[in-house]
Amino acid sequence: GVSLEMYEKDRRYNIAGEYYDEMGNVHYYDNETDNYQQHYVQAAYSRQISNSLAWNTTLNFTKGDGYYENYKADAKFSKYGLEPVETPEVTYKKSDFIVQQAMDNSYWAAIPRMPCCRQCYNLHGCSSTIPDEQLQFQDC
Repeated sequence: GVSLEMYEKDRRYNIAGEYYDEMGNVHYYDNETDNYQQHYVQAAYSRQISNSLAWNTTLNFTKGDGYYENYKADAKFSKYGLEPVETPEVTYKKSDFIVQQAMDNSYWAAIPRMPCCRQCYNLHGCSSTIPDEQLQFQDC
């Protein structure tokens, strides 16, 4: 995340790919990329069965794929499942990493609903009210 001080100074600041050279000068990794696309399909079905009963169903499918590449400065080896690197002089537990990750995901959902209306049960948008008991049900 970004500090509150940096946010107030430049709310569009992004730390991604930022690193410093030996002189303390700031640089940015020039191949920082995030290439991800989503495609989706949605189908809706509605049927009034009677004056007091209906059936609604929504189906959707989302397919996403792509890749990203990030520069991670001074990251711990253990974060990536690696053991420290030992030399006779020193043990290295951190290093700079370039992380590449392919993404391929699918998501689907089926949302059936069967609202019913009776004399004492009225539907209003997405909330239902029973006047006798003054009860309200949300997300019906």
